[in-house]
Amino acid sequence: MRYLRLTALLQTCLLTCFLSTQLQAAEPQADLATSQLAVGSSERKTTDTLTPTSADPVSDTELDAASAAPLSFEDAVGQMPKASKSELSILIEAIVVSKHPKALTLLEALTEGQLHFTKDTQQVVILESEGPEKSKATPLIGDAGTQTFDSSNLKKIRVNNSLRSQIQDELAVLKLFAEDSSIREQAIQSFITTPSASSLPLLLEAREAEQKPKLKKQIDMALASITAKEAGPGQIEAVKLLGESQHMETFYVLSRLKKASSDPVLISAIDASMKSIQARSSRYKLIENTFFGLSMGSVLLLAAIGLAITFGVMGVINMAHGEMIMIGAYTTYVVQALMPNTIEYSIWVAIPGAFLAAGLVGVIIERLVIRHLYGRPLETLLATFGISLILQQAARSIFGPLNQSVITPQWMSGTWQITPMLGFTYNRLYILFFALMVFFGLML
Repeated sequence: MRYLRLTALLQTCLLTCFLSTQLQAAEPQADLATSQLAVGSSERKTTDTLTPTSADPVSDTELDAASAAPLSFEDAVGQMPKASKSELSILIEAIVVSKHPKALTLLEALTEGQLHFTKDTQQVVILESEGPEKSKATPLIGDAGTQTFDSSNLKKIRVNNSLRSQIQDELAVLKLFAEDSSIREQAIQSFITTPSASSLPLLLEAREAEQKPKLKKQIDMALASITAKEAGPGQIEAVKLLGESQHMETFYVLSRLKKASSDPVLISAIDASMKSIQARSSRYKLIENTFFGLSMGSVLLLAAIGLAITFGVMGVINMAHGEMIMIGAYTTYVVQALMPNTIEYSIWVAIPGAFLAAGLVGVIIERLVIRHLYGRPLETLLATFGISLILQQAARSIFGPLNQSVITPQWMSGTWQITPMLGFTYNRLYILFFALMVFFGLML
């Protein structure tokens, strides 16, 4: 009996401990639930307070102020002197987006290392010429022309390789949509030479905006050079279209494509297109060589006319005739040295001056030497040969043993580009025209 009573008492104690433990565990859970409800209620009240209702709308002015306005060209240029490399990348994008007429000039100057700024006023300028003390530069903002700055006050805006790559991409876009058709043509040619699938949307957009049929056809060539690289139903047609190209760069594009291809049908089409381009290039090369030969022959024609007149009229074999031409050339050099700021007009002084100088030397030679040798042509040959050596040594003593360069005026420089494969230089055209004018003038 005593044993049973002790057992019952022990069971009662164990049951009491278990119930008290369960009640203590339940109280924290109830407190946590209560706190969660309180927090949720507080958040709902806060959200209701911050959320605008139809009775309290947000004005358009506040929305405009919240969104950042794009930088203008002037603002972007003004921030370049103090910008970091990452900030400079953003400023370049803003300059391109602005579509400012000077954006292309700025990026080209930045690529060539010609973009500087003044240390005192933070003015961005394009360096024209640099000297030890003074440098000439053109301010980018405003209509001011070239100005003189202290060289120590100018600092270059430097770019790294990443920025150079970005600038090249942006330049391609700007040139493709430039107002000058010659700039657009150069940009299109770069896309033909280095075709990339990523350029496809840009070229399609440029084709829609292009007005000139000639440039549209070149854009088609650029699109074909991209299509020819990708295997597909239009690849053969693209290769055939490239065969009509007027650019030798297309020939090299096809050559690289041929090396990378193993399809016999595609290789056959590439060979046909390459032969077409080569044949066209050979025809144009023949025309260019003929023109170069005629222009060089026109110079010899002028010299031959002088020799023929001298021997036919005077009976004198003039071995110093080449030195007389040399005197005319050095006269042109001296005239340009006396007129350094008016090179464009100096030729109109140099042409009559060359005739007068050579004629004066000829009169002196005739009066001192030739007049005593009339009727003896072989002796005139020896005498004029000695005179030629004297004139050569005199030129070396006065002007030095090295060749002196003569600047070609701007209106005589450049090339008359008939096709991308055929072009005639203006200076050779003028020489040919002048020789024909002299020749037909003597026949009158």
